[in-house]
Amino acid sequence: MLAIKAEQGMDVSPQVRDHLTGLQLAALQVAHPHEYRVRLVRDELHVAVVGQREAEIANLTVQSGPRAAARHQGRTTLPSPRRPDQLAGNRPEQP
Repeated sequence: MLAIKAEQGMDVSPQVRDHLTGLQLAALQVAHPHEYRVRLVRDELHVAVVGQREAEIANLTVQSGPRAAARHQGRTTLPSPRRPDQLAGNRPEQP
């Protein structure tokens, strides 16, 4: 549903997005418990990596100035976790 709304150029409220994500995760937990656990770990890893990168950038900004931080931001990052608007039965993309 989120993908359809995005294709139509329509945004949904954060509350609707959270609700649909919760429904999708509940369906994934029932239909594919292993993939559900993988999804949770990927989401947690993504949050941790983003937090680490933000801390590194903040530290670089303090130590070396904004230009060094801007160069650091250009580093490659881990792929984002699967989007909530993807269907529960879809397999995660392989790197």
